[in-house]
Formats: sequence, C-alpha cells, structure tokens
Amino acid sequence: MQIRTQIKAIEQRTPNVKLFTLDCGQQEFKFNPGQWVDIHLIIDDESHNCGYSISSIPCANNTIEVAVKLAPELKLTEYLHKHSKIGDEVFISHAQGDVYLTEDLAGPFVFIAGGVGITPLYSMMQYINAVKPATSTTLIYSITTPEEYLFGKELRELAASNPNFRILVAVTRTKQHREPFSGRINIEMLRSAKLPVGSNYYLCGPPQMVDDVVEILKTLHDELGITKSNVHYDNWWS
Repeated sequence: MQIRTQIKAIEQRTPNVKLFTLDCGQQEFKFNPGQWVDIHLIIDDESHNCGYSISSIPCANNTIEVAVKLAPELKLTEYLHKHSKIGDEVFISHAQGDVYLTEDLAGPFVFIAGGVGITPLYSMMQYINAVKPATSTTLIYSITTPEEYLFGKELRELAASNPNFRILVAVTRTKQHREPFSGRINIEMLRSAKLPVGSNYYLCGPPQMVDDVVEILKTLHDELGITKSNVHYDNWWS
C-alpha cells in the first residue's frame, strides 16, 4: 500500500544533497529511527521507485524528512533534484528496515557513517538526544570534502548542547580542513577515539567502507568489548 504525501519543503543541504520534507496529512505514518521508505513517482509515463532513509524522528505534525543525493543515473533522484517543487505529490511506502532504535535503547552508542549514509544515523542520534540525552554517543563521520558535511550545523549544535555527544570527522579528499582526521576510517582512528567499552555500533555508508569497518571492529573486539551482536548495519547503497 502506498501513502500519498505532499512536498512541504525542499532545502539544498550540500552541493549534491537536497532535503525533502514530506507531509503525510491525516494519514498515520509510524516509523522507528533508522528505518527507510521507498519513494514512488510516475515520470514520463513510467513508474520509478527508490529507497531513502528517514532523517527525522517521529513527530506530532506527521511529516518525515528524507535526504536525496543527486545520482544522474537514477531518473527518480534526478527528477526530485531538478523538477520537483513544493506542493507536488509523492507516494511513499510504509517504513521498512530491521536496523533501528526503540524506546528500550541501551548505550553507549558509536555511529560510523560515510557520506549520505549519515541519514538514518542522524535520525537515531536525534532520538537518543530526545529520549535519553545522558547516554554516551559518539559519531565518526567520513566525508570527501568539508562541503559534503551533511547536517553539519545541526550536529555541531547537538554536540555543543550535550556533553555526552561528540563528533569525530575524517575528510578523505583534501587536507585543507579543520577536522581531526584525514583519510579513510582506519584502526588508528578508532583507537585514538577512546571509544567506550561494550558500545553498540551502527554503521551506514558505501559497502566497501562498511565492510572495512566491520573487519576493523573484529580486530578490536577484545580491547573494546565488541561482539557480533554489538554491530548493526543494513546492506544497501545507491
């Protein structure tokens, strides 16, 4: 079953990512932080759909936010970026995905993101801050350039307002930046982050990044108290 929504707002958040606010109107839409939806559109008389993580948290006004990265090879993303406007109708699926947070969440938490993979993790971090702000939460975020720092303003404000939340950013394609790390996420970065023992890890990003981080976490399992059940991620990317 598809849900009819209306585009309420469109924001250019990075050079390649737009944030869409979708209004579900009077239709009840339930989801857990970390889940995703399929967006369905008819373009030139052809049906197109693509999955996008929800970056917002459940709220009273029954809206959701999705961050869409421009991918010219995907007609739906190109249409959303270049032709959609406020007021347009967009059809979405019900919330999907098995990696998410619920009210019985238990920390500490470590979130490791690459690029637009920050989207579902941002929803989770906002949720933790709203429900259990005293929980130790660390974000390690890999971006290609400082301009691709998605939700940067909001994340910095969250870290400034909550002493239990911290951010470590790694920039991979330029050395002209002020972030603590350069290059891809590696074992030295994770060791230097002094991550809490026994943390729950949530990963999202390009498949190779996720695979590499999983292997690193296996190497660190003794010193950081990591077990297979502590590491959570979905196998998806577009």
